[in-house]
Amino acid sequence: MDKLKISVIIPTYNRTESLANTIRSLKQQVFIGYEIIVVDNSCTDETKILVEKEERDIDKNRCFIMYLPEPSIGLHNARHTGAKASKGEILLYVDDDIIADENLLNEILKPYADPVVGCVGGKILPKWEVNPPEWIKLFSLSWLSILDLGEEIKETEVLYGCNFSIRRQILFDIGGFNPDGFPDRKYWYFRGDGEMGLLRKLHTS
Repeated sequence: MDKLKISVIIPTYNRTESLANTIRSLKQQVFIGYEIIVVDNSCTDETKILVEKEERDIDKNRCFIMYLPEPSIGLHNARHTGAKASKGEILLYVDDDIIADENLLNEILKPYADPVVGCVGGKILPKWEVNPPEWIKLFSLSWLSILDLGEEIKETEVLYGCNFSIRRQILFDIGGFNPDGFPDRKYWYFRGDGEMGLLRKLHTS
């Protein structure tokens, strides 16, 4: 698989248990021909051992797993390290505690059939460990990074980094993520200038 359509990048820091579940869900994708890149952002646990174990137990005709250390602490440093090592035309960033639906990659790739599309995000649904209280429905759940815009593909100005994709070339063309998490007051509401800052650069480029 010299030419890959999509690379899944997982920055991680000391979350071996949840990371294991994330990797295993990504290994079960219906889509064939992708890579999973785990970026170890100065972990002190057994992250490397876990990734090496998962790499040995994989069908390389379906996908690859890569382990990358990134000693410079910071989410955006890890994101850039993964992007530089990636081979996919599309980069999908996910968090190290998500459980991917088996059709995630297929669904993320669909909008990219339109060459005008530069970024795509997907649904982010909670897995409640206990039944949530009724009052929680009265609030916007953006602070939990919950996102569900329905079943139809639509344009949006809001994407969350735990299920966020971008064309690799575009990421590099616009200079990537801002390494300073809070350079722009406009994005303080979103807890930093990450994917929202990236979207702003994309809209103005």
